[in-house]
Formats: sequence, C-alpha cells, structure tokens
Amino acid sequence: MKRLRSDMEEISKEQRKIKEGQRQVGENFEAVKLECDLLRKETNIIMRQSMANFFTARISQMVPRNL
Repeated sequence: MKRLRSDMEEISKEQRKIKEGQRQVGENFEAVKLECDLLRKETNIIMRQSMANFFTARISQMVPRNL
C-alpha cells in the first residue's frame, strides 16, 4: 500500500510538472504571436513609407524644373 501511495505521489508530481511546462509553452507561444503581430505592423508602416517616397520621387521627376 505504501508503494502504491508513493507511486501516486510521484505521478502527481510529474503531472504538475507537465502542466507547468504546458503553461510556459502557452505563454511563450503568445509572446511569439504578439511579436509577429508587431513585426507585421512595422513592416506595413515601412512599406507605406517606401511607397510614399517612391511616388514623391516620381512626381518630382514629372514637375518641370524651370518654373
């Protein structure tokens, strides 16, 4: 009976460790997801700025310079 109780306690400890590991993985996954969202937003901002610069440069090439 002591052996069974000891085994059950060991199993409970292992289950708690597994649960804690799963919680940490979930937190890490959420952090990665947030970082990806932030990088996506930053990329979109840079893309818009590049497009604006491109069109500004093209327009300035079209404006007569002797005015």
